[in-house]
Amino acid sequence: MSATYVTISAADAALISKLLTLASDKFSNHMCNDFTVEDNSHTQDLIRRMAAWDDPELIDNEPDSDGKFWLLDWMLMHFYADLLKEKC
Repeated sequence: MSATYVTISAADAALISKLLTLASDKFSNHMCNDFTVEDNSHTQDLIRRMAAWDDPELIDNEPDSDGKFWLLDWMLMHFYADLLKEKC
């Protein structure tokens, strides 16, 4: 899979980061809102980066029998919020 990059302004990135943080806080209070992603090189890289960013014990690092990873939706949102915040 080849990477495609999108350019957004720092102001947009900051706003998206705030929105993702807010959504992450809301979703963390819900039960079982897991997010599934296919096992591929991007997912492997994402899981590696998320484990370095937060508690590796909370990151699903093995695909299920269908070849998918189950990620905590709120954690994924918070990870991307921090990533955008870091880039601004």
